[in-house]
Amino acid sequence: MMKLKEITKDKKNVAIIALCAILVVSFMGSLGAMSETRYAGGYAEGVYANQVGMPSLLPSASKTSVQTSGSQMDLLTTEGRKIIQNANLDLEVSDVDQTFYSIKGISAEFDGFIADSYIYESYGTKSGYVVLRVPKANFNAALERAKMFGTVKNERVTSDDITEQYTDLSARLNSLKASENRMLVLLDRAENVSQILEIEKELANLRERIESLEGSIRYLDSRMEMSTITVNIREPQGITAQFNLNEVLSNSANGFIGSTIFIIEFIGGILPFVLVVGTGWVLYNKAKKMKQHAK
Repeated sequence: MMKLKEITKDKKNVAIIALCAILVVSFMGSLGAMSETRYAGGYAEGVYANQVGMPSLLPSASKTSVQTSGSQMDLLTTEGRKIIQNANLDLEVSDVDQTFYSIKGISAEFDGFIADSYIYESYGTKSGYVVLRVPKANFNAALERAKMFGTVKNERVTSDDITEQYTDLSARLNSLKASENRMLVLLDRAENVSQILEIEKELANLRERIESLEGSIRYLDSRMEMSTITVNIREPQGITAQFNLNEVLSNSANGFIGSTIFIIEFIGGILPFVLVVGTGWVLYNKAKKMKQHAK
C-alpha cells in the first residue's frame, strides 16, 4: 500500500510539472507572435507612409542622427580645429607719431586692414594703439614685424578653440533648414487660406532663426580667417611727464575756483530762506515783548 501511494503521488507531481512546462511554452509562443505582429505592423505602417508621402518617424529619426554625426566627424577630420588667433602687444617707442603710421603700414604689407586706431596725449606723454586684422597665414610674420618698431613691454598671444561652438551652430542651422524644407512641402499641400497663413507664419519664424545662425557663422568665419593684433604704443615716462608743475597748478586753481563758485551758489540759494525765517523770528519776539508790557 505504501509503495502504491508513493507511485500515485509521483505521477501527480509529474503531471503538474508537465502542465507547467506546457503553460510556459504556450506563453513564450504568444510573446513571439505578438512581437512578430508588432514588427509586421510597424513595417506595413512604414510602407504605407512612404506610399502616401508621409514621413516615417523611426527611420527618419535614425537617419537624421546619423547625418548629424557624420557632418560633425567630417568637420573635425577634414577641416581640423576651428581656431581664432589674437595678439596684444605693448611697445615703448621714442616717437609715437612716427611709429603710429609705421605700424598702420603693416596692414598693407601683410594683406590686412586697420580695424581701429587712436592716438592721444596725457600729462605731456603721447600714447596710442592700432588694431590690425591680417590673414591667419600672415599672423606670426605681422606680429614679429610689429615688434621691430619699439621695445616690447608686454606680449600676449591667445588661441581660442571654437570647434564645439561652430559645430553646434552648423548642426542647428542644418536642422532649421530641414524644417524649412518640410514646411515648404506642407505649404504646397495646404488646402485653405487658414493653413497657408499658419504655415507662412512658421516659415517666417524659421527664416529669421536661419539668418541669425548664418550671421553668427559668418562672424566666426571672419574671426578665424583674419587674426587680430592690437599694438599699444607709448613714449617713456620721464620726471616731467610724471609731475608737470604748470599742469598741477592749473588743476589746483581750477579746483579752487570751482569750490568758490559752489559756496557762493549755496549761500545764494539758502539766503532767502534765512531772511524769511529771521524776519519772522524778530517780529515774533517784538510782538511777545509788547504783549508782556501791555499786561
